[in-house]
Amino acid sequence: MNSTAQSQPGRLHWGAILLAALVLCSVVLTACTGPLDVGPDVAEDAAPQSSSMPSRHTVPVYYIGAEANDELLYREFRSASSSADPIADAVSAMTRLRPRDSTYKNFWTPASSVTTSLQNQSITVDISSDAFDTKLKLTDRQAQQSIQQLIYTATAAASQFQLADGITSVAVLVDGMPSYRAWDSIELGRPEGRSTAARSPIWLIDPAEGGRFSSPKVTIAGSACSDNGRIGWEVRSGNGDVIEAGTLPVSTDVNNPASFEFTVDLKPGAYTVAVYGVPKGEDLSSSASRREYIDRKSLTVTGDALR
Repeated sequence: MNSTAQSQPGRLHWGAILLAALVLCSVVLTACTGPLDVGPDVAEDAAPQSSSMPSRHTVPVYYIGAEANDELLYREFRSASSSADPIADAVSAMTRLRPRDSTYKNFWTPASSVTTSLQNQSITVDISSDAFDTKLKLTDRQAQQSIQQLIYTATAAASQFQLADGITSVAVLVDGMPSYRAWDSIELGRPEGRSTAARSPIWLIDPAEGGRFSSPKVTIAGSACSDNGRIGWEVRSGNGDVIEAGTLPVSTDVNNPASFEFTVDLKPGAYTVAVYGVPKGEDLSSSASRREYIDRKSLTVTGDALR
């Protein structure tokens, strides 16, 4: 594969677009209002960026959750090498970085080349064939979710760098060619948009997995929607005891998850925080209800601020 994409009439490459965007961008990026916006997704994907071109930058990377959560998509912010093509940086990081959360999965293998371009409100991602492990036997569900993983990552990066206005889809080429059959399951090449059903309806955004806090006051934040209009949360100590628990009101609209935030006071030590839903009509407070869409994060309170 030629790792340097050739310019074509009507096709804009991200180097020129990013240069203009960096001149116009403020330090804190605002949400894009393009057709791909799904509730607070774009705001969540907007991380502060410097007006210069650093050697590394933070990009959104999506991963596949556990089978117990129907292998839905979750997101982490990760450090990646910086180039004039921030979408390619994010997609390349997606293929190279294992998720921090041990319950997430990633079926991609490191791509030796990723380039992207824009034409007719669609991102074209040209990725090398070594990103696909042909020995892996994925289910159709896992293969489709892996392609959605790329689509969410590419569009989130475009939003973060204010390059996504009006973009509706992503087309994936492999070694510069369409019609590649990914994992012997999904034929690539045609533009495809984000599927709302691919993303988990309940996310923990803060803390990130393995977060450390010097203060006993820990802020828990995320976004969620639920048929029941509420979700449950709990904090467990290192030995598994429930320290605090409660419920929160959230949106019932799958296309418009609501942000949530609350603060807990914790003594120095190791903890796990979890948010979850239950099937429609079931009682969140009942131990007999089946928990679903669980998102957990481990954290440590060091107590350094108390010293």
